[in-house]
Amino acid sequence: MRFIYLILIGCFVLNVSVQAASNRSRVLTPGLSLELTPSSTTYSVGQLLIATVRGGTAGSTYTLQGFVGDPGAGTSLSAIEITRDGQAVNTNTVTWAENQTEAQFIVYFLAGSEGPGRVLQVSNTEGTETTQSSSLTIIPGPTITLSPAPGGGYTEGQSVTATMTGGLPGQKYLIKMYNSMPPSPDNDLSALILPSTTQGPGNTFVWQPGDQSVQFFVQFGPGSKGANRQVAVVNLDYSHIGASVPFGICSAVSLVASSTTIACALPGVQVFAGGTDAPTFQFVGPGLNQSGNSSVATASQPGVFSVIATGNGCSSVASVTITGTAKPGPSNVQLLGQGNLSCTTPTLSLTALGGTTGYAFSGPGLVSQRDGKERTIVNSFLIVRTPIPLIGYAVVNKPGTYTVLATGYDGCQSQATILVTGEECR
Repeated sequence: MRFIYLILIGCFVLNVSVQAASNRSRVLTPGLSLELTPSSTTYSVGQLLIATVRGGTAGSTYTLQGFVGDPGAGTSLSAIEITRDGQAVNTNTVTWAENQTEAQFIVYFLAGSEGPGRVLQVSNTEGTETTQSSSLTIIPGPTITLSPAPGGGYTEGQSVTATMTGGLPGQKYLIKMYNSMPPSPDNDLSALILPSTTQGPGNTFVWQPGDQSVQFFVQFGPGSKGANRQVAVVNLDYSHIGASVPFGICSAVSLVASSTTIACALPGVQVFAGGTDAPTFQFVGPGLNQSGNSSVATASQPGVFSVIATGNGCSSVASVTITGTAKPGPSNVQLLGQGNLSCTTPTLSLTALGGTTGYAFSGPGLVSQRDGKERTIVNSFLIVRTPIPLIGYAVVNKPGTYTVLATGYDGCQSQATILVTGEECR
């Protein structure tokens, strides 16, 4: 159900009994009348008005339609949206009930409806009852463009510059934001923006004679996130309305690194995206490893790293810089194993070589893992602890890919993988 802002000043009932009305029905059938509120012969694109039908016959179904020129010529006005008050969009018919006195429709002029000679007509299905408005002129509404352009949407806290053209001299305009158009109290989000103008602070400005354009500024405040947002201008009686293209507003994403300096290519540095409920994250940077749309990635090289968080029809970007030198881990790391899994051989042993301080195994059927011991070597002069590489051992019982991370004395790591084949014994 659409609710409408209307300031009614001197509205008139449009029927043959009121000769002075500015928009008088051409009553082709005695008793049937059409009243437009606000009463005028000029409306603008984006404007809403109420069309009230009176004098129907019980049991008859009536349709309200727009036409270009004489309705008898049959040229319909397609750039118009007509809604039965309290009913679904584009429900432009009503079946008259016993003792019913009137029926109201909401008329919304869309882009493309501009021009003179527009007519609204009500007629019953049988074609025996008809009434219509006088000739109407639809003028263009204001245009609103935003800078930067809303291609990827905006973020909460961001400010944009809006440029309006096509204002009416002497008219005072309000700066608003809506969750889609046309405007109504239900979709008014103006409390979530911080507007200002070149004429001073606040959310109003006056279109001066000679103005070609007017700029104003909008900051999107906390809670403004969502899709289908539109910055709009409306004059005080809501008869001249313009809006930007729809856009999305996101929560600003943040990017934090577990360390701003990298020492080892592995394990690297983790980068974490946060501050937003966006469902999709895309990391960009050298040597990055990300799983799907995860909000966490691992960097194996220094550089500048960015994340793009996407949701609510918009994207938010944040960056972080990681410095240092990413040293490699132990060389010649190997992961060895022989045989296939079966019920005869329900487990297999894997052996890792190349690490000096430890191993970490992973895979789908890891039963156990352990490291070998460093040896103490005795020579003829003294007892020394010689850094003989450790040996890592693991037992597995499911086919699949297994990985080992081998750690060296400097804490840097290397990895190796092996594919275990066969079948798990159940």
